[in-house]
Amino acid sequence: MANVLITGGTGLIGRHLVPFLRGRGHQVGVLSRSGRPVAGARMFSWQPEQDRLNEEAVRWAEAVVHLAGANIGEGRWTEQRKQEIFDSRVRSAELLYRAAEQAGARLKVFVSASATGYYGLVTQDQPFRETDPPGRDFLAGVCTAWEQAADQFSELGARVVKLRTGVVLAADGGALPRFAGPA
Repeated sequence: MANVLITGGTGLIGRHLVPFLRGRGHQVGVLSRSGRPVAGARMFSWQPEQDRLNEEAVRWAEAVVHLAGANIGEGRWTEQRKQEIFDSRVRSAELLYRAAEQAGARLKVFVSASATGYYGLVTQDQPFRETDPPGRDFLAGVCTAWEQAADQFSELGARVVKLRTGVVLAADGGALPRFAGPA
């Protein structure tokens, strides 16, 4: 089984992914800014906003799942907040790439979250396809840069997978409680 390193391991998707992977026999590591332990995971520190990462994490990993990103549903989209949304996804992916390259990491796969926001705030009568061009709004720009940052990992010999998820709905978080309203 593989050593899988997860960013965003304490977030909504990451909290579910860690036990899922462990249940299938994988060793799981989590890059954490807070140092808060995640049950069953090896913890590594990083501060992507300061370009700091424990390089042992990328040397240890065979696969990386990059889920880190500021919640787009929280707070007003001031210029500062928009920069935080961008940096938490793109700058952190670039930091992972630099660290992996410098450490001589032998990653087999790099899985990056992205979003259906890639297509922009457009409605159409037909479903979107992966080959459709990106939109032209802020989130589309974030997703495009995020995916380009992920694509760099192919230069290290890693297979690159990009997950364009929609709104995340879960009983324990995400957008569902807001959509459901008061009980």
